[in-house]
Amino acid sequence: MTDIIDEVILEMRERMHPTIVTITHHMESARKIGDRVGLLFGGKILYEAPPEEFLSSKEPAVRQFVEGKANGPLTVESHVSEGK
Repeated sequence: MTDIIDEVILEMRERMHPTIVTITHHMESARKIGDRVGLLFGGKILYEAPPEEFLSSKEPAVRQFVEGKANGPLTVESHVSEGK
């Protein structure tokens, strides 16, 4: 189903040239439909880049997210300790 939605977004982008903001954790979709990919955490953009650069980033928070790991800099505790 995700692939169908991606195709609709790509077709709409080609025909209408809109600005599209998509929120997803599905990295294949982000790679396929995104011109830029960003990592948001605690109300801030931690990292933003073209899809291939984002996916190959060595930034620890990006690696944690892309690899789907629980351990790393992105934790509920770090979010709470910052007063969020």
